[in-house]
Order: sequence, then structure tokens, then C-alpha cells
Amino acid sequence: MSVVAGARVPFGPWLLAGMLALYAGIGWFCPPRLFWDSAKGFEIWRSMEAGAPFNCLAVPSGDLAKDDFVFVTWWTPGQYAVPGLLRHAGLAPAPAIWLTTIAALALGLWGWHGAWRDLGFDARVARWSSLILMTQGYFVGHFALYSGGEILFFGFCPWALRLALRWREHPGRFAAVFPVLVAAGLFMKASFFLFAGLLMGMQLWSVAASPRPLRTRGVLAGALMASGILALALPWYFFFARGITPGLESGRPWSWLDLAAPLANPWVAAVEGSQALDWPHYSVVLQSLLAPLALAGGWMFWTMLRRHRGTVYGRWLLAAALLYVCAFLALYARQSLIDYTARHMLPLGLLLLPGLVQAWFECSRAAVRTAGLLVLCASHLAMGVQNAQGMLENVRFPRAGTGGYALARIPPEALARLMRLDEAAAGTNALFALPHPELCVALRHARIVHYPMEAETLEHIRTIRFQGRVEHLLIAQPVAEDGRARAAAAANAFNGYRTWVFFEHAGWVFGVPAEDEAFRRILAGPR
Repeated sequence: MSVVAGARVPFGPWLLAGMLALYAGIGWFCPPRLFWDSAKGFEIWRSMEAGAPFNCLAVPSGDLAKDDFVFVTWWTPGQYAVPGLLRHAGLAPAPAIWLTTIAALALGLWGWHGAWRDLGFDARVARWSSLILMTQGYFVGHFALYSGGEILFFGFCPWALRLALRWREHPGRFAAVFPVLVAAGLFMKASFFLFAGLLMGMQLWSVAASPRPLRTRGVLAGALMASGILALALPWYFFFARGITPGLESGRPWSWLDLAAPLANPWVAAVEGSQALDWPHYSVVLQSLLAPLALAGGWMFWTMLRRHRGTVYGRWLLAAALLYVCAFLALYARQSLIDYTARHMLPLGLLLLPGLVQAWFECSRAAVRTAGLLVLCASHLAMGVQNAQGMLENVRFPRAGTGGYALARIPPEALARLMRLDEAAAGTNALFALPHPELCVALRHARIVHYPMEAETLEHIRTIRFQGRVEHLLIAQPVAEDGRARAAAAANAFNGYRTWVFFEHAGWVFGVPAEDEAFRRILAGPR
């Protein structure tokens, strides 16, 4: 069918390996930043190292001198456990994150290239699809910002897909390993549930369409469904039922603009693989692109399904599209807290990518080929360059103590003061109230309680009341965005500490009880 079948590939694997090595080199000299999700993961690991049970976060109880342990289900453990194991091998956090990123991207790229070949595409299409993926913001951006489960999800999904493709004729084998496959995928990222549903659905479809006797097909279908129920029940009972997740929590005010996301986001994921268009939270200009992207996405799906009707690839694309649309409608109906953005649509986008590449090769219209090339160049320019700049910008951010990763939200002078206070807290039961989990990971000695900067949390802060006393107590907040008021509100949460002294350093306010002479001397000392 393809006019490019057997065509010579103008570049070899060495080019892809060289690009990955280039990104890795930049990432080594420009350590990545953390954001809330990945930083919270490392904070959980920090709690476990201090004696907390598995996957539990240590938080101060009503008695300041004691900690409660909270089992965390908002994120799954892979984002911190994989680099955490590397830290046990003696690596600092930044090298551990770097090695995790390199390994996941290399495995993912290798896996998706093989999955595209297994779906029937020739070497030229698979290799060009790999090259396009490597130039996009989703791929490059992982070296600027460690996204935790996202990168592990990327590295694991194609291998699960390849296993399902290889075992289409052996549904009994697939049923036997499916619960283990789901457990491994969920360890990486909770949204693997959606991808696992696609794998199981396609296995059931293959059984239903096979020439086996009806009784045999019934037995195999029953085994697959039993395996799926077990794969769903075990993680739910042992993990998700112990807490909450954004997919199960309601309350996010969805907009009518979100209704176009199932069609628009696969287009974004396939072409740029980034989170550039996070519906509907960006500017009016970006929101105005939603309708044409949705129309383009619908047209692409229809075109791909017509072109590949009756093929293995066409069936997988149709099943993936239906599954993701149904999942979106379920999330939309219950106003789930999770954002249905391009990163959650990535597997569908990566399934769509080789079909688009092949269609581009086979198209005889110069205008269409030129338009496709311009979209690709614009996508790379918008996101690839942005993320490359993000990597270079990390150089100017202060390092997280000996951890090595970049801290974007605190000036070097304020971080140095915070690190001096943490060193002074060694061997004590000190408690620091901080706004960002990235700072918590940078500390080695103090116990942590969070006071976020968001305005809606201020009333919540005012209702908290802690009892008891500790050797040292510190509150730190950025001065910007009414940080002094938040620091004062946090101070009122600690009963028994009536008089507080506040110092400002490099745009941050530090508050300590007046009776804590050791911390007062450090904060009043020379800059």
C-alpha cells in the first residue's frame, strides 16, 4: 500500500543516538528543575529514609514534636523510587534524576520505534517518526524539568504495547501476565490505567475476531476479563483505596472549551508532544486555537481510519480514540480535578504520529506537504527552543545544596541562609514551615510542614493549630504576593509561641520565635 515501502532511510540510528547524547550532555551541565509533583515524591522518599513506612509522607501531628505518617495515593511511587534507588547507590539527586531521564527516554524511543514497526510501518516511517519525536518539546523538556511519572510512563508504555502486539495469538499468556503488567505500569504513573484498558480491549477484540471455535473464544475471553478484574482490584485494594487521586476527586470548574480537548489534544500530542495548550488555563489567543485544532484532529482521525481500514494499525487507532474520548467524557461529567492535557493524550498522539508521517510521504500535493512541514517547524520552534532555553536558564538558578538540581523560586542568598539554618538544626527536632516542596528536598535535617503561597490557602492556614514545643521553629515565605501576611498567619498557627521576630533576606521573609537565640543570631548575622 505504501509508496515509501522499502525506501532508503537517509540517516541511521547513529543520528538519533547522537541527538540523545547531545541532550544528555546539556542536561548534565544544566541540572533539571523540580516542580510540585516530582518534589513531593522526593519528599516522600526523604520521609521514608527518616523512618516512615513505605510511600508515606511524614507530617507534623497536632503535637509539634511528633510526626504522623500519611499514605500518598495522589501520585504513584515510581517518580521518586527509581531515582531514589540510584541515590542509595551513592548518587546525588541531580545525577540520579539525569540517569533516570536518559534511561527512560532511550527505552521509550527504542520501544516506540519497535512498536511502530510492529504496527506495520516500514523503517523509513518509523525512523522519521522517531526523529520528529526527538525534536519536540515533550522530549527535550524532560532535561529542563524532571516530571517524575511522565518520563517513566513514556519509557514503559511502548514495551507493554509491543508485548500485546506480539501475543495477539496467545491471549492466555497475555491474561497471565496482565496483572503484573498493570502493577508495573501503575508504579510508574496512575494514568497507565487508561493505556492498560486499551491493551486489554484490543486483546478481547482479537479473540472475538479469531477463527477459533466459539467455545474456545468464550473461555479465552473469560480468562482475559478475569485477568482485567484482578489487575483492577489489586491496585485498588492495596493502593488507591487508601487515599485520593485527582482522577477521583471532583471540583474543578470545567469550561465548554474542554469539550474540544479529545480532538485537539491528540493533534497537539502527535505534532509537538508538549503541554503548550493546557485547556482552558492559558491565554485567550491560545484558547482561540482550540476550535481549529479540534477540527484538524477530527479530520486527521477520519483520514487515518479510512486509509488504514481493516489493518492492525487502524483497529488500534480506532480503539484508542474511542477509549480516550470516553475517558474524557467521564472526567468532564464528574468535573474531575485532573487536567485533560496533551501529556495525558501522549500515547494516542504517538500512535497517530507514524500514520501522519506516512500520509505526508505519500501525499502528492505540494501544498499539503509544505503545510505539514511548516506545522512541524513551527512546533519545534515554539516548544523545542523554549525547552532548550529552559535547560540553559537552569544554569543561573541556585543549586539545591549538595543535591545539584536547580531551584528556580528562591534567590541564592535566601537559599544560603536557609541552608545555614538547616545545618544549625542538625541533631534537634526543628520544624521548618516552607511554601515549596523543592526546598524541602534540599534540606537534610529539619522536619517540614507546608504553607503554600496560593491565596485560597490563607484561610486554611488560619484554621491550623499546632500544640507542643520543639527546639527550633522557622517560617519562610517570599515577600512577593503578600508573603509577610502569610508568614504572620502561619505564626499564629503555632500555639505557645507568642512573640515572633521577622527578618528579610533577598526578597524572602524568615520568622522565628523571639526566644530562639541561635536562629536569631544566624538571621541577624552578615549577609
